[in-house]
Amino acid sequence: MIDEDGAQLGIMPPSQALMIAEEKGLDLVEIAASATPPVCKIMNSGKYFYQQAKRESEARKHQRHIQVKEVKFRVKIDEHDFQFKTRNVERFLLEGNKVKSAAARPCTARSDGASCTGWPVSSPRWPWWRARPSRKG
Repeated sequence: MIDEDGAQLGIMPPSQALMIAEEKGLDLVEIAASATPPVCKIMNSGKYFYQQAKRESEARKHQRHIQVKEVKFRVKIDEHDFQFKTRNVERFLLEGNKVKSAAARPCTARSDGASCTGWPVSSPRWPWWRARPSRKG
């Protein structure tokens, strides 16, 4: 049993603890129910829960929400559009967001009957490409 000032009152039956709390005009709150014996504290529970909610909302206010932005690059993209999208990628990264870039290549059967499986990794338009892209979907 702990009183409102933080001083330990010792082990006592629940009825006696409730009586002490009612005399002081406060609430009896169970702090650690799994402890042996359970730990209870005499406090103003409304004020305590209000302050706890304020602390949690203040902590959420200072958190940084990170979004995942996706930018798709097509094979037949114009140079200006490519530069525009790369500037957007840089801006997203500087803002602290994550960027998912997708290189979309239309895979249609070629006129000679071969399937399109190659990726133009050594293209001069993709200087920031470090690893071979994976084909998904």
